Amino acid sequence: MNTLRESMNRLGSVIASVVENIGRIFKPNDDHYPATGVVPFTDDPNA
Repeated sequence: MNTLRESMNRLGSVIASVVENIGRIFKPNDDHYPATGVVPFTDDPNA
């Protein structure tokens, strides 16, 4: 009975860990990078 309880606790912690990591993957970005848009090429390609 004790090993069944330990197995269920371990399974629960594994499931919680997987759910937490999936949530971290799919959460909205919290990056605060400036929006650069398209940057035109201004150098001489033949130089």
